[in-house]
Amino acid sequence: MASHPVTCAFCGSRALKTGSEIGRAKRNGLALYCDRTCSGKARRKHLTAKEKKASKAAYDAEYRAKNLARIKAEKAKYYRENHDREKEREYRKRAAHRHAEYCRRPEYREWKKAYDRQFRCKREYGPFWEAASILFDVENTVRSQASDYEIRVQNGTLNKKQNRRRDDARQVER
Repeated sequence: MASHPVTCAFCGSRALKTGSEIGRAKRNGLALYCDRTCSGKARRKHLTAKEKKASKAAYDAEYRAKNLARIKAEKAKYYRENHDREKEREYRKRAAHRHAEYCRRPEYREWKKAYDRQFRCKREYGPFWEAASILFDVENTVRSQASDYEIRVQNGTLNKKQNRRRDDARQVER
């Protein structure tokens, strides 16, 4: 068989290929490569590590969405078969003091306060939770700028006990 020189589609070097190889590549619209190494390299997607991770994350999310019931069933089965309540209880006892100490940290308390507020607003006000949260901020600002006396006068709770006595006395007089 006669060999003909061709240029590799990947590296650009010259290689000898038979007429049948060249004809098959033309018929099928394929590129010709000097060897299997260049052929393999040409099929690579040339993605960065970040792009590969993003692609894998998207694939995993789609796979989990499609197979959620089966995955959950498998995990539940594994948990039932391998779960040791006593061992878990002992671990929790040993770790309780570390958890309590973590919960006392100022940055955790600050985060937890914000989280609880958002949770309560979402539970009570649904899609309007952000508006409710802003309203609470406004109310707290108003309260912080008014004195206790002003707030009690505004709410009608100043001397509440005296007011009740006076109202009772008026009711008795009639």
